[in-house]
Amino acid sequence: MGIPLRNKQIVAEGSDNFTYTGLQMLTLTTRWINLLSQFPACRQYLPLDSCEIYNNSAQNVNIYVNDINDVVPIPAYMVKPISGRAIWRLGIYNAGAGTIAAGEIMIQFRRLSSGLIGVRNG
Repeated sequence: MGIPLRNKQIVAEGSDNFTYTGLQMLTLTTRWINLLSQFPACRQYLPLDSCEIYNNSAQNVNIYVNDINDVVPIPAYMVKPISGRAIWRLGIYNAGAGTIAAGEIMIQFRRLSSGLIGVRNG
């Protein structure tokens, strides 16, 4: 039995972007994003395998991919892509000395198309 047509389409085309805009975060706090809870429409694409983090704040952040053992540091005012990993949830840790304002962290999640699967950053 082969792969169902819808699954073949998802693999071939990938998904739309699912955008998270961060809320205010005090220093030394962590906010977890559960993809299924945050974006119910992403269910058919799970696990997502790519995200791009925009840190437009003056604070450094650590991104935890699925758990605290997989850490990606993101310096202040940087954009960092992460791909090639199954992403079910993401943690954002404010490692800076100040507060991150609402909207200063933005993350775009998606499932890459089969033509982009081999690309890996992070």
